[in-house]
Amino acid sequence: MAVSFLLAKVIGIFMILMGLVMWIRQKQLQQVIKELSNNEALIFVVGIFNLVMGLLVVYSHNYWDTLWLAIISAVGWSMLLKGVFGLFFPKAFKDMIDSVRKVKWIYPVAGLLWIVVGLYLVITVL
Repeated sequence: MAVSFLLAKVIGIFMILMGLVMWIRQKQLQQVIKELSNNEALIFVVGIFNLVMGLLVVYSHNYWDTLWLAIISAVGWSMLLKGVFGLFFPKAFKDMIDSVRKVKWIYPVAGLLWIVVGLYLVITVL
């Protein structure tokens, strides 16, 4: 269970910080994502990173008993799937990134959601 508390803190703080980035640096984030989607080598590297991180979370923490445990498990599985998708289907991954990137309201809405979920994780394990 110590791993669950550690993951909740790390993922929670990460989500809070990235949520703030989505709010404060929206234009820069859009540019970074655009450049990422235009670089197949970078998509491959990000795919490897997501695959490894997803495997680490899934194999060390695959619990669905409570909401905060389920959030951590869902984050792990989403990283794992995103990694596989980026490695095996880079063109579809690029197209998905491009379509999401163009939706202007996605950044503040996703940012707020990430902040709320991140706060929930951090507060839950205090």
